Amino acid sequence: MAPIALDPRNAPDLWRLYGRHAAVMLSTGPRFHTGSTEAMFSVLSGAQHVDLNQLAIFGPAVVADAVAAVAVVDGADVPALLAVSGSVADAAVVGEVLQQGGFTRTAEREALFWAPSPPPVASSPFDVRRAIDAADLSAIGPILHDAHGYELELAASMYGALLRRPDVGCWLAWDGPRAICCAFVTRVGTTLGVFDMTTLPEDRRRGAGRAVLTGALAEAATWGIDGVNGVIFWATPAGRPMYESLGFGIVDEMDVYTIGASPEDLAAVGAA
Repeated sequence: MAPIALDPRNAPDLWRLYGRHAAVMLSTGPRFHTGSTEAMFSVLSGAQHVDLNQLAIFGPAVVADAVAAVAVVDGADVPALLAVSGSVADAAVVGEVLQQGGFTRTAEREALFWAPSPPPVASSPFDVRRAIDAADLSAIGPILHDAHGYELELAASMYGALLRRPDVGCWLAWDGPRAICCAFVTRVGTTLGVFDMTTLPEDRRRGAGRAVLTGALAEAATWGIDGVNGVIFWATPAGRPMYESLGFGIVDEMDVYTIGASPEDLAAVGAA
């Protein structure tokens, strides 16, 4: 597949690319559905967790795009997370439509991160390796449960099938016999996406996130014959110092809206 040519200053194109990565990541959900307009995408797994149903509104968005986003979520009856890109000229009007449709704006702005290539692998005391079997799958569930509030059954049902896809993988950082951190990486053409990079609360600030992110991206970069010309992900402000120290830059800042999420879910994904 030919390299994807992107201008990192073009937020709408980057959001469209992110949507393609999200469609890979959420494809094994119980009621997977995607949709788009010129200025909006929706990728819904159909699972009952806010982080597993994502939408974005960007660029030339008008009221009709916000109305379409509300209709998609109403029809799916799932909690969802929605980004309104800083590239939207009428963000206040779009936000008003979303709030009338039941969405709530979160307190903090979040960011779309981008780098033209994966960062160097960070040295660490942890053993970082790709999840390949049932034992690894059973280690992913507790991390996502404790840090993100995912039900164990949900993690097993979604990610067991996901790990069999050739264009996505999960990496774990092991501290001896304990898996303490995980990260999923998707591949679309010559670009990589990062999802659910999560460390157990009691093991944060020990370097596991840096180790698993850099190790995962380095291995995923070898999947194709054309190399990698970009890495993209959506993240809360909490990880910004680490991401920037690894060479990632913010290519868009956005307002984030949620619908149908519990306070616990919002706290778990950093959107409380």
